[in-house]
Amino acid sequence: MKLLNAAGHEFDAELFVVPRDGTEGFAIIFQSRGGKKGSPSARNPDYFPALEELLRRFKEAQAVIATIYVDSERVRHLSIQERVLEMDFPLRVHDLENLNELRREICRKQQPVGRRPGTSGGNSTKQIRLEVEPCSDMPNPEAAKKCLRPLMAEEPEFVPRPTPTLPDEYSPKEGFRVKPSEPLEEEPGYVVVKKLSLLQRLLLWICQWLPPSRKR
Repeated sequence: MKLLNAAGHEFDAELFVVPRDGTEGFAIIFQSRGGKKGSPSARNPDYFPALEELLRRFKEAQAVIATIYVDSERVRHLSIQERVLEMDFPLRVHDLENLNELRREICRKQQPVGRRPGTSGGNSTKQIRLEVEPCSDMPNPEAAKKCLRPLMAEEPEFVPRPTPTLPDEYSPKEGFRVKPSEPLEEEPGYVVVKKLSLLQRLLLWICQWLPPSRKR
C-alpha cells in the first residue's frame, strides 16, 4: 500500500502492514529506496516524506513503536538484536514534537547495520520493519490498514439528463422544438434542441410545399 498526505497526494513509496510475530499489534515493512532518481528504474523515491507521513499518522493515533530493525535480505543472516536501530525504545511518537528530526534519526541509525568493520557511511534508506504496539485506533493489522489509508472522498453520482424525444414542431426561425421532461423557467414547456443552417431551412420550406407524392 501507499500513503496519502492531507491533500490526497499519493507518496511513491511502498509499505506493507503485517501481523507481529507472536504478540498483539502490527508491523510495518517499509521498503527500501533504490535506483537513480528520476529514472525508470527508481524505486520508492518518496522514502523520506512517506516515512515522515507514517510517523505523523502514528502521532495522531497515539501509537507506540516497540522497536525498529533493518529487514533487508542482505542482513537477514544477522540476528534481530544485531539489526535493531540504536534508539531509545519504545518510541512514544505522540509525545514528540519534531517528527522531521525523528525521521532523520531513524535513517541515520540504519547506516551502521550490516556495515563492514573499519568502514564508514552506509545506506540510510534500507528496508525497515517497525513493530507497533496496539492502540485504540490501530489495534490490529486490518484496523491499521484502514487508518493509514483512508478512503478518498466519494465522487458525486453522475445523473444523465433525459434524452429529448423526436421533434414534434419546427419553426424556421428557432429550429426544432420539443417538450422537455421538466419545464424551463425562461420558456416553460419548450426547449430549443437544434438550430438549422440556412440551406436546411430552405430544403424544409420547399418540402412543405411539395405534393405528398413528390415528398416520397
